[in-house]
Amino acid sequence: MFLHPLSSSLLSEQKPATKPDDAPAKEESQKEKPGKDNSGKESTTESEKKEDPDKAAKRQEELDLLKQQMLFAPSTERRQAIHHVERLEKESEQQFFLDTLRKLALNDMDPLVREAAVRLLADIKDKGSGDTFLKALEDDTRPVMREALRGIARIELKSAEARIFELLKKEEFKENDNVTVGMIRTLAELESKIAADFLSEVYAKDDTNLEIQRSILLYYGNAEIATKKDWLTDILKDKNEDIVSRSYAANALGKIKSPDSVEPLKGVLQEIRDLRSSRERARHNPLKQQAILALIRLDDKSILPELKAAALDDDATVRLRAVKQIGQLKIEEFREMLEYKAKHEPSRSVKKAAQEALDIMDGKKEADGDEDSPDASEEQKETEKPE
Repeated sequence: MFLHPLSSSLLSEQKPATKPDDAPAKEESQKEKPGKDNSGKESTTESEKKEDPDKAAKRQEELDLLKQQMLFAPSTERRQAIHHVERLEKESEQQFFLDTLRKLALNDMDPLVREAAVRLLADIKDKGSGDTFLKALEDDTRPVMREALRGIARIELKSAEARIFELLKKEEFKENDNVTVGMIRTLAELESKIAADFLSEVYAKDDTNLEIQRSILLYYGNAEIATKKDWLTDILKDKNEDIVSRSYAANALGKIKSPDSVEPLKGVLQEIRDLRSSRERARHNPLKQQAILALIRLDDKSILPELKAAALDDDATVRLRAVKQIGQLKIEEFREMLEYKAKHEPSRSVKKAAQEALDIMDGKKEADGDEDSPDASEEQKETEKPE
């Protein structure tokens, strides 16, 4: 496979290769390294403080060549060059390419190059690319629009809500389209209430895709739209609704945090307890877990034993979700249980989740996204074998 000479140069800068014949020289250089001062920190010689002008010039030549590759090489190599920018360790070096990336995002004739450029600007949360993200929403290629929406959400560009809503009203809603879902999700992450009434009308249509409907339910919770509390409660209690959609409604009610939701949520839990069939109770697990989570958000401590029971369930999928929820909500009452699971839990995924939950509680790790969002995949069983 052809590897551009610039690629290997950029990626190997931090760790230059050493031939076997160079070993004595390497040992010699290690001997000459400065020791530690009384503070325990590495001392630095005057020559080390000054950057080698020749090295800096050579590095700038490499960056200039990478920029030229992004602009003038064949499409595949241009995309590879964009990926190399993402892997640069120095923020100052990434910033050197920002103007070029913005131009590629809007003007390049290859939609895959435009997509790669917008994706990278979103990944690095470039706040200076707000106008670029807005203009990329007009792209005639859906993947570019999707990445633009992600960029808007990541830099929290609240001024984009009106334009996103205009585009959302033109969508069909009949298929599970990731751009349509991305619009709804981005408005939620911007905490925009602009689409609240419109989306309830979309939800009620017979031909609206089920996954779109579920995204709408989550929108009301993530944007904390309290005016839709009663509507969400009706969906929660409606036994004719599918279980996952009812779970999404429970999730949304927990985030809206209205005290009026406590009794309906408890009523759903009692409904599940009263099911005679163990298979039916298992099928309702997503709804049960989301109702429990919502009640915890509503500061109902009486529900904690149910969450603990879920963390001890025979079904590893149920345990996994419960452990993730405990970490997400930083419930200190369950620290001892998490410590046990982090060492002795038979399921590898649950064991890992327990350690991650402890790390979140101790401030060593931030929760990745909304781990407690319901997911249709919850109904699938974990197939891994215990250790």
